[in-house]
Amino acid sequence: MADVHDQTVEATTTFDTKYHGQYEVKELEHADVPAQSPALDEEEVEPELHARTWITLAAFFLLNYTQVVALQGPSAVLNYIGTDLHNTEAQTWVVVVLSLVQAVLGPIISTASDTFQARKLLLVGSCVIAFVGACIAPDSSSIYRLIGANILIGVGFASVPLAYAVPSEIVPRRWRP
Repeated sequence: MADVHDQTVEATTTFDTKYHGQYEVKELEHADVPAQSPALDEEEVEPELHARTWITLAAFFLLNYTQVVALQGPSAVLNYIGTDLHNTEAQTWVVVVLSLVQAVLGPIISTASDTFQARKLLLVGSCVIAFVGACIAPDSSSIYRLIGANILIGVGFASVPLAYAVPSEIVPRRWRP
């Protein structure tokens, strides 16, 4: 008796189309598929994460936490900031400028990151600029200097999409949510 897998059954159908003439369609019940490599049949190996990966993940979690505090913190004490810096009329710009800079630079940084594959450079560069702004902000003697410092901090906020993309690339696929 012949093996069932060695036989190929073909059904042929011919049909006419209105514009392109006749076509013949064959239906195959058996397709020749090359054998899989032995490496694919082995059990999945547990990925090994090094200290560098854990430090990077911790840095991203700290970055996200810092960005939440920097966004929510000033709005809670905005009246005190305006009063202490003697300009209550411009105090709303302290918070608004963070979102404006993020809205303008966020798509540009994300597109540049995808186009040039420079996630690390753009992320570290924008965080360094934000760090400079964070160093300027506490010593502000006028509301406008604080707004300028928040503009620099907003450059770091523009890298938020990268802060979510990079950990998904360094963590093994099955550990991702």
